[in-house]
Amino acid sequence: MDSKLASLDITLRQGYLGLDANEAGNYRAVSNLSVLSKTLEKAVSQQLERHLTSSGLFPSHQSAYRKGHSTESLLLRVTSDLISHLDQPTRAKWHLRHS
Repeated sequence: MDSKLASLDITLRQGYLGLDANEAGNYRAVSNLSVLSKTLEKAVSQQLERHLTSSGLFPSHQSAYRKGHSTESLLLRVTSDLISHLDQPTRAKWHLRHS
């Protein structure tokens, strides 16, 4: 038995009014994996994430694929870093002279 065998359905994209059913780009593929495949994939993913985290192999600024990290947390971090950078007196003077 192939654990990555999936049934594939092609459906018209939902939520878009007036889509032309004759345009191939207006369709999306939906694959339905077996329960065994989904379970195995989740188990491997969790084990790999634990190993990468405990071994310090995730870059400290990486937000993708990490529990508790999101695009929101990334945007907050970048905004905070920018504000801190602009609050430094030498940086603020340089910014004012070059604006």
